[in-house]
Amino acid sequence: MADGTYQDTRCDPAAWSYGFLPNWRNTLWSCNWWPMSHFAYTRWGVRHFGTPVAISNGWGDHCGPSEWSPHQRDEMLSLFLVHPHPISTMLTCSLGEGP
Repeated sequence: MADGTYQDTRCDPAAWSYGFLPNWRNTLWSCNWWPMSHFAYTRWGVRHFGTPVAISNGWGDHCGPSEWSPHQRDEMLSLFLVHPHPISTMLTCSLGEGP
């Protein structure tokens, strides 16, 4: 990341809006310190704002991808597959392969 803000707000849906105006046209990202317990936070950000998928195996759940159940793995991967990041969508459309 060359320019932007790391917003350490656990991907809490109520916190995303505070970073948009100061980061207009810059990168705004966060980390969900409880990726399994608060999976809904990550899903909400991806679906509503196209935020990058936030995964952590650190502080909260202390559970990395190798420790996820098949159901947890499928839920997390579905965020990458079903809801592409806006940049990849723009690149695809510019090549004439629109969604």
